[in-house]
Amino acid sequence: MATETAAPEGMSAAAVMKRAREAQSLEQLEQLCFRCEGCPFCSLCTYKIFGYGNEHAPIMFIQTNPSREEDECGEILVQDAGEIFDFLLESVGMSRQSNIYITQLVKCMPLFGRSPRKKESAFCINTFLKKQIELIAPKVIVTLGSLPTQTLILGRTNLEDMCGRWYKIGDTWFFPTYHPASFLRGKMVYFRNIGLEHFRIFRAKLDELGIDPNA
Repeated sequence: MATETAAPEGMSAAAVMKRAREAQSLEQLEQLCFRCEGCPFCSLCTYKIFGYGNEHAPIMFIQTNPSREEDECGEILVQDAGEIFDFLLESVGMSRQSNIYITQLVKCMPLFGRSPRKKESAFCINTFLKKQIELIAPKVIVTLGSLPTQTLILGRTNLEDMCGRWYKIGDTWFFPTYHPASFLRGKMVYFRNIGLEHFRIFRAKLDELGIDPNA
């Protein structure tokens, strides 16, 4: 799921991109990620956090990038934001052990833990995230926050207008919602009314599509 950046035999951006296109499994793609030296973030982070979950999961959650706290431990969605994420999952009868996959646009923490700019995230998205989606082939993708939503649901930019609504692109259903960390900056009533309602809508769609997240 994560590895320290001091991995041997680093690979250039061009070499990683070529091998990534040829990858036949998440395991192969993950090993390329661990060896990647394709952008400046690779040398700044403690861990490269590829993602985790069922490699054939029908549901995929995508956040933007590792935070400082996530970079320190090599895990996705930890501490307060992680507790909120777990609570939201539990509110609809799910957990991290459900049939889901969790990842992010950028696998390494950007400088100072800030959000990456679009140009900075392009390499990781085109090389790793798109291939992850291809290999997993989820039926539902939940985007957590602005950048994942803007990246994956093209032509739409206003997160507030999009959150809590469903969008179908090809055979995949997309559901934008706020990142769990955003609820740390709001009042509890906002968290309960918005976060819980979004996950209720999310679970109702799973039932409509015949997707059992705990199968």
